[in-house]
This record gives sequence, structure tokens and C-alpha cells, in this order.
Amino acid sequence: MSPNTPSTPQLSQPHGMVPHDPSAHRKMTLPVQPAVDSGPNWGRAKSALLRYKWMVLAVTIMGTGIGYVVAKTIHPIYSATTTIWIDVEGREGAGNSGPIRGPRLFDVESWVDLLRSYAVLDSVVRDTHLNVGFAKPVSHEFDAGFSFADKFSTGAFHVLPDSAGTNYRLTSQDGKEIERGTLGDSIGRALGWRWAPPASAFPADKDVLMFVGPLRAQARSLADRLKPQIGTEGKMLHVELEDGDPVLLAEILNSIAKRYGTLATDLKKQRSTSLARILAGQADQAKRTLTDAETALEQFRVRTITL
Repeated sequence: MSPNTPSTPQLSQPHGMVPHDPSAHRKMTLPVQPAVDSGPNWGRAKSALLRYKWMVLAVTIMGTGIGYVVAKTIHPIYSATTTIWIDVEGREGAGNSGPIRGPRLFDVESWVDLLRSYAVLDSVVRDTHLNVGFAKPVSHEFDAGFSFADKFSTGAFHVLPDSAGTNYRLTSQDGKEIERGTLGDSIGRALGWRWAPPASAFPADKDVLMFVGPLRAQARSLADRLKPQIGTEGKMLHVELEDGDPVLLAEILNSIAKRYGTLATDLKKQRSTSLARILAGQADQAKRTLTDAETALEQFRVRTITL
């Protein structure tokens, strides 16, 4: 540079300002692209499964065992309900407004008492042989048709089929022989039983331990299990019962409904006969009252005319 050329003045940077970078406009922040879901990582899952295979196997076996034990020890409880129409004559005043009235058969609450009465439940226990039990479960074919005479023996008994499956021995609990016979024929006739199970229902050469109890004890037990309820209008009686055997449950409720209906019909017939006598007596009384009133009226007219 020549000495005559003026020098370019040096400008000082103002205090507090950032020097300008010419490449700053080229620096841009690119948006972050979302990660693409490529599905489950099967390889990782397989690796974890192989790593913990013995633990998974142990948990599976333990869960299966617990489920099996629960299924064998916990039995389902079934519930069923039967509905019976009951006589509520006079509850709403119908048919009881005249001067000649007959007594109602029952108040609504008394129908529940009839349901729990021994007149109903003794017959139900007899028909469904609830007082007969076996030490081991038996098929319905085995104890079907079991009934009793008016008087029968109770207690624990053994039925012992022979190895051929053709004959049997009936003994008491202490081993005393009561009778012998052929399988398929009546068993326990000397005890007041009426029972003839088929020979095919007996386990071959195995002791069948059975129990026969009194009717009244089972009737009381059944009465405690029943759950009766009167409908809102007082016209229906709902009877609920629970049991672990659905077939036996249906038999019990059907027997209750049948016996209850039969007994109610008999009571209605007796009530009708009694009502007929009451109505006849009330009609005679009304006739005498009318005759006396007519006589008194006639005498009053005669006295009035005479005066």
C-alpha cells in the first residue's frame, strides 16, 4: 500500500453485541420423525420365554393343580322356585259383603304354615325318599322307586352283592344278617321297605352302606330349608329351595306342589261342606226373621185399622 493511499479505518465492535455469522441462516432444526411401530418384538419375547421357561412351566402346573382340586372339592349349588296359586277369597272383601257369609279357608299367612306342616312335608319326604342316604354316591336308577310301608325300620344297613352279581345279603350295621335274596328282587321287605333296584345298578362284590332315617326328622330339616314368599297381591305363593342335586331338587319341588295342591283341594271340599251347612242354617234363620217381621207388620196394620 502506498503512503498516499488513505488507510481504511478500523471500526470497533459495539459493546454487548454478538458478531454476525454469515452461515447462521443455513443452520435449520429438522423436525423429529415419529418412530414407526414395527409390531411386537417376537425375538425378545422368545428370548424371555426361554430364559424363564422353568418358572412358566411351574406356574402352569401349579395353576392347573389348584383348579383341579377346587373343581373336586367345591360343588355347585342349584336353586329352583315353584309358584302355587293360593285361595285369597275375602282378602279384598269380595264375596263377604252379604249378610250370609262363610268362613275363609285360610288367611294369607296361614298358607305358609300349611306349606311347612307335616301333612305336606311327611308325604314329600316319603315320595322323594329324602330319609334314605348312601355312604358313597349312587345313580338315580339305584335308589329310584324306594318307598316304605306304614311302619318301617330305620338305622344303618349293608347290602352285600356276591361276586357273581346275582344274589345279595342284607345285614345290620353290627353284621347281623336280616335277609338273603336275588338282585333285582325286592330288598328289605322284612324291614318295611319297598325297593327293587335293578341288578345292573349294583357294584359287583362291593359293600353298599346305606342309612334310613325317620320321616319326621327329614321333614323338619326340609321345612328349615324352604324359602316361601307371598306375592305382592297375596295371590301367589313362591317356594324357593337350594340343593346340590338338580334332579332331586326338581323332584322335591314337584312333590311339594302336588301334595300341597291335593291337601288344599281336600280342605276346600271340607270347607264347602261346612259352608253348605252354615249357609243352610243362616238361610233358615233369615227365613224365620222374615216371617216374624211379616207377622209383626200384619199385627201392626190390624192395630192401626182398629184404632
